[in-house]
Amino acid sequence: MRVDGEFKGYSGFYKGIEVLKAVVLGTEDIPVPETTLVVGGGNTAMDCVRTFVRLGCPDVHIVYRRTEKEMPADPHEIHDSKDEGVKYDFLVAPTRIVAKKGKVVGLECQKMELGPPDDSGRRRPVPIKGSEHVIEADCVISAIGQDCDLGYLEEEPDVEKTKWNTIVTDADTLQTKTPDVFAGGDVQTGPMMLVTACGQGRRAAQGIDQYLSGREVRISDEQVMENVIAKIGAYDKDEVVPEAKGRKRVDMPVIGHELKVGSFKEVELGLPPETAMEEAARCMRCYIVGMAGVISVNGEGAQ
Repeated sequence: MRVDGEFKGYSGFYKGIEVLKAVVLGTEDIPVPETTLVVGGGNTAMDCVRTFVRLGCPDVHIVYRRTEKEMPADPHEIHDSKDEGVKYDFLVAPTRIVAKKGKVVGLECQKMELGPPDDSGRRRPVPIKGSEHVIEADCVISAIGQDCDLGYLEEEPDVEKTKWNTIVTDADTLQTKTPDVFAGGDVQTGPMMLVTACGQGRRAAQGIDQYLSGREVRISDEQVMENVIAKIGAYDKDEVVPEAKGRKRVDMPVIGHELKVGSFKEVELGLPPETAMEEAARCMRCYIVGMAGVISVNGEGAQ
């Protein structure tokens, strides 16, 4: 978070991923605090606040430097966290962790206002001078995201990096300018979905096999076509699709609020068989048709 006190080992200060792992595996006894502040606005922050609600913390807050509109967390996570009693402190950024005798007692913050958009397209938060204040809390969690550790690349100085500390590769084969080095996943794209990293892992493994076998490193004809279809843009995000057969989607039934708080019971109950059959019977008009003309050059497939 780049704030004073972040690395002083205060009791009651945690990093998001680490505290979630400790709760799941039971490797650390996490005392139930009276007030928990989670700094961040992504899905890890949502996991943290909803976890501490379930641990029994009576007062759980999100501290976020922008507004709800700019939060990258999934909308349903935000909605469900509010239903579970999580409070939101928007346009607030931390400046110092407040501690007494080595224990967290609060978080000094500064009020923000939104300025012009930054590189992410979201409006940049700008500090308001003289707006410092302290939010009392006995637990502070940093859930602002993670960076890839590229320290090992000191042994490979020729591997090019971007200004965002990611590795530069061929977009298709994931091969770097150093021929025997391939990279994929968050280290190449920055924070991205798991399925994207899995797909890149498959392509990188394919390229590594080609390289070790002395063959040309290239993607397959099928993957070429995947790229072509992706660029066609058959999907229209502005298309208004009518309700299937005039019936609205059935909402997933969930457990009551009183069962969510203080327990780790499964929230979504699943659809009853009859309702599930009705949902499956709706015509979703989910198909997308993409067409591309393909020619063969010297019998080598798609070009």
